[in-house]
Amino acid sequence: MSPAEAAVLSVGVLALGGVLPVLALVGPRVFAVPLCPLAGAVLAGLAAITCVMFAGTLLTWFVLWAIAAAAVSVAVFWRRPDQRLELRRTLRQEARPLPLVGGAVVVAAVAWSLRTLRIPNVGFDTRAIWLVHAHWLRQGHGVALAALRNPFLVVTHPSYPPLLSSVMALAWRVSGNGSDRVAVMVVALLNGCALFVAGWGVVEAARLGGTHLFAERPRRRHLLAAIGIVLAVLVVLVAGGVLGTFATNGYADPLWSLSAVAAVLFGLVVEPRASDLGVVAIMLGVTGLTKVEGTAVAIVLVLSIGLRHLLRQDGPDWRSGLRPIGRYVRQHRRPLLVMAGAVVALSAWEVVVQIIGVPPDASTTGRGEGSLASRVSGTWDGAAPHLHVVGLALVCAVAGAVLLGPLRRRLGLGNDLWGWATLAAAALVLGGAYVFGPGNLDLWLATSVNRTTIFVALLGWWIVAVWALCGSAGVLE
Repeated sequence: MSPAEAAVLSVGVLALGGVLPVLALVGPRVFAVPLCPLAGAVLAGLAAITCVMFAGTLLTWFVLWAIAAAAVSVAVFWRRPDQRLELRRTLRQEARPLPLVGGAVVVAAVAWSLRTLRIPNVGFDTRAIWLVHAHWLRQGHGVALAALRNPFLVVTHPSYPPLLSSVMALAWRVSGNGSDRVAVMVVALLNGCALFVAGWGVVEAARLGGTHLFAERPRRRHLLAAIGIVLAVLVVLVAGGVLGTFATNGYADPLWSLSAVAAVLFGLVVEPRASDLGVVAIMLGVTGLTKVEGTAVAIVLVLSIGLRHLLRQDGPDWRSGLRPIGRYVRQHRRPLLVMAGAVVALSAWEVVVQIIGVPPDASTTGRGEGSLASRVSGTWDGAAPHLHVVGLALVCAVAGAVLLGPLRRRLGLGNDLWGWATLAAAALVLGGAYVFGPGNLDLWLATSVNRTTIFVALLGWWIVAVWALCGSAGVLE
């Protein structure tokens, strides 16, 4: 079996594991197709955690997790007849020409962004970290646990989350082709799926805005949706330029960054409907299980999206004492429990690392060289060349707030400050790691800052795209 055939087969197996959960959480929407392998990747990450914690092989646990997820999904359909009616209604809406043609055009843009996949390329971190971990997981519980505990292997960062390596190991087991090329191609295809979902978030914002603003004008509603497709294509192509060869050389940074951007679009820009929150759940699972930075950003997003949901409700009078606040907490205990549960779930791998006794990661322990001021200045100088788009996004945000603020609210889109709060929090988390982290800052920046800034840069471009959509709606109106 050729590497391309093995990679497609492996992504198909991931999609098979994720199809029923996606239908239950999201429904038969256009972007449900690329969501399926991403949901399967989350199941693979969970399989890696349970494989390390208990016993057995990665493939066995993946099958068990897929069966459990499918059983829960079937139970949801069985107990909720309205869910089946909603599926049929959504399918009729999504089967219209505009969404189908738009989906094909965005797929073409994603394929163009991944065109460097034609040239075999395996990144340094891919060889030194993710492929090494994948070989451990491929051999099952005993080998994986012993390797994770081995202090001589700490240079491979064994405490990193397992999703990427579990997907690679699963691809080798399913296809029978154990080459590095197969592993890299599978990761690149998952990057393409995440890129499609993030890009389609702009289209969903356009469709939502058209429904609100042009409810009685179907032609303008469809025209705004078409503009959303054009903007989605443009932002996907720009994202391809931001990612560069990292999109196709097996690195983890593109996958968690794109997934986090999609979570922002579906959780903080469009209205938080149940199916959109299903997208958020899947994308946050991918974000949190892919890399340490992704885990931190995913927790920030859980808190931001949960807070937005709570603020949409009638809040308590904070000046009236503790009793109204306690009553408010009791009335909204379900979303608060969901938020707490999500934070715990995203921290599961960190807890497992402590339980099984993984040695401390050299990249997070020890003393940093230089003064605090010099590290702040060095971090700024290293990151700034990769974040020029933030200045453009800020100009668009200020102009948009002044000129298009009321229109954005009438479009039903979330306040732009939510996206900026997430961008600022992510920048503080990622920048703080450099400032307060150990070792030689110059070497650390030279080898990683072009990857760790990807999420902030991508989110800046998506902020620009949403304001461009608002401006287009204003012209149509």
